[in-house]
Amino acid sequence: MASRRNHPCKLSQRGIGLLQIALCLIVAASIVAGVMMKYSRMQEDQDVDTVNRQVMAIHDEIARLYANRPNFDGVTPEYVAVNGNLPESMIRSSAGTTELVSPFGKYEISPISIDCGLCQNTFYVNVRSIPRSMCARIARTAVASTANRIRLWNHGHGTFFEERPTMSQTDSVCQDPDWKPNVRFDFIR
Repeated sequence: MASRRNHPCKLSQRGIGLLQIALCLIVAASIVAGVMMKYSRMQEDQDVDTVNRQVMAIHDEIARLYANRPNFDGVTPEYVAVNGNLPESMIRSSAGTTELVSPFGKYEISPISIDCGLCQNTFYVNVRSIPRSMCARIARTAVASTANRIRLWNHGHGTFFEERPTMSQTDSVCQDPDWKPNVRFDFIR
């Protein structure tokens, strides 16, 4: 009589069980990875949409605050935050300063004083420290079609686009591994 230990059916059933468990683990890992990628993409979509809405809100508030002025002298994030009508979620006050914040850091706002023939009627909104994965998408948002000029830059150098850039143009600039990109939107009155 054959012992239970050496019975051929028992060995094959044990082997099939291990194979089934390994297959289930692979399928489960694939599902979890897919869900995580989808969540990450949804979060990025939300951040890009937030930046788009915030830059448009900043633009609209500056246009309102400076409607009766000859130029944009004195426009700063603090001035817009204090005197504008922006959502509280965009404003951060600490240590006596007030800043406008994006999902990635803070916004810079300034009148443009160089490299422009219409400088007195121009200001920019700079979105700082954008993750490379979102740089091109932010540079191509709806606000980009409203801006008169877009600049992708870092550490004082970059690339200007006089109109909404193509995906290949933004990809070549945004994917540079040596820097964390910034997208600057120039608005001319």
